[in-house]
Amino acid sequence: GSTWSGPYDVGRLRTIGNFDPETGDPVRTGDIIPDIAVDSTAATPTTGRLYAVWQDAGFNGGQADAIAFSQSLDGGLHWSTPIKVNKTPATATPIGNQQAFTASVDVSADGTIAVTYYDFRNNTSAASLLTDYFFVHCHPTPATSCLDPANWAEQQLTTASFDMRQAPFAGGFFTGDYEGLANAGTAFTPFFSQPHGSDPASVFFRSAG
Repeated sequence: GSTWSGPYDVGRLRTIGNFDPETGDPVRTGDIIPDIAVDSTAATPTTGRLYAVWQDAGFNGGQADAIAFSQSLDGGLHWSTPIKVNKTPATATPIGNQQAFTASVDVSADGTIAVTYYDFRNNTSAASLLTDYFFVHCHPTPATSCLDPANWAEQQLTTASFDMRQAPFAGGFFTGDYEGLANAGTAFTPFFSQPHGSDPASVFFRSAG
């Protein structure tokens, strides 16, 4: 830490923030907070790769935040063109139901990359803001590039949609600036917050991968 290099650009942070698709009320998320992970596996072709995720509305003309993913193969000197990594359907309507937010990224012991996020794809016009938490993963190999969105598989972590409007309101409906994502060997260990019953901010764990 005695000396540091100059900064290197990863990508543009083009978030517009998050909102209730029906009322326009703010949803407070990790919109200006990127997350970064390093592949620390020992002596493999992917050792030392860096991965970054952040919220970005540039994939749909600035109408709704999605989750951007970029990677560096040379210690952060150069970064790939960002891709949209969340699997939120582009057919979800209104456009506000396509929002994805509060992304986390981690790398398991075998080099698999995982990203978690919330989205509103299952929301309806009923008097609630139905929200779910998702996990996507990709295992990079010489034949499999994680810069191809088709190579990411998805798993829903919430067993039932929850109502974001029941979350604490702190500048917006708020489940946290960050959510947890770690690993135990080749299994991932996501932690996430959601309203549950009478508790507006329960914390859940679910093994994934």
